[in-house]
Order: sequence, then C-alpha cells, then structure tokens
Amino acid sequence: MPTEIDIAALWNFGDPAASERRFREALDGARAEGRTELKAELLTQLALAQGLAGRFDDAHRTLGEAAVALGESDCRGRVRLHLESGRLLNTSRAGDRGRTHFQAALSAAERLREDDLAVDAAHMLAIVAETGGSALA
Repeated sequence: MPTEIDIAALWNFGDPAASERRFREALDGARAEGRTELKAELLTQLALAQGLAGRFDDAHRTLGEAAVALGESDCRGRVRLHLESGRLLNTSRAGDRGRTHFQAALSAAERLREDDLAVDAAHMLAIVAETGGSALA
C-alpha cells in the first residue's frame, strides 16, 4: 500500500534547505512506489524551497522538470505548477509576470474545489496587486 504524503507537513519555511531535503526524500519514495501522480506536485514544492533559498536558476529547472512530469489528468499538480511558477517570478522580482499563473491557479483550484490551493492563489494575487508584483512572498 502506498505511503501517504502530507506535503504541508514536509515544510519548514524557516529552513528551506531542510524542506528541500524532505521533498527530495518524498520524491525518491514516490518514485520507488511507482507513484508517478505525485512526481510533478513534489517537484513544484522542491522548486519553491529552492526559490526561497534564492536559487532561482535551480528552481526554474525544477519547475521545467515538473512541467514535463505532469500527466494529462494531474490537475492538482498543474495548479501547483502555476502557483510556484508565479511565486518564483514574484520572488525573483520579475514584475507582475506571475499574475497570469496565479489567475490560472485560482481558476483551476476553484474548479477542482481545492480550497487550500485557491486561497493560496488568491493570496498571491492580492500580493501582486498590492505591490505591483515585486514583493517577496
């Protein structure tokens, strides 16, 4: 039986390096169990940890890997890919280019009734609107 992975429990936002290690371990475990549906979602969180550590090039590469890993029916992974793509653009101070990703994430999360992800996307849209897209979040 596959191991449940609680993505929120893997996070320590005060220590992105520790979070990155936990996401790499979870990704290895998901691969070992053949849980390909989790690969893209875990990669997006790995990219977030890399972005929070200021490793923007690594984060962009990891998001690229997540995009390739997305299955056609991987709706939650697609929402997270939009969220983290937008967040990376925002964090790396790329203006409000993240807005389109946040809007796509919000729309998809609402369709899926993924309230936690919809709230995250709405929060990021508010930050972009308030700051013109240049604030760290």
